[in-house]
Amino acid sequence: MADMGWARSNGTRAEKEGLRRGAWYRIVEDHGKDWVVLDVHQVEVRVPRDNVQVRKERPKSWSVVHEPHLVCPGCQQLRRGLDRSGLRAIA
Repeated sequence: MADMGWARSNGTRAEKEGLRRGAWYRIVEDHGKDWVVLDVHQVEVRVPRDNVQVRKERPKSWSVVHEPHLVCPGCQQLRRGLDRSGLRAIA
């Protein structure tokens, strides 16, 4: 099944729905209404569209939450920084 898009919290507003700041979630349902349904750790969560930033392509870069904290685009884990090569997350 092709991805419908990706969404992440728009500031702190979507955190009450269980989204973590900076993490991107796959959109599983989007009917163009005032909300989208996201896959949040294998649970479908309905979130108001105004509370999220939406994009079509899967993110390929790190999200900076609060320096030096980063969110990995692959595993969605919050990390403190990068190793010296800048390629792997470190705890």
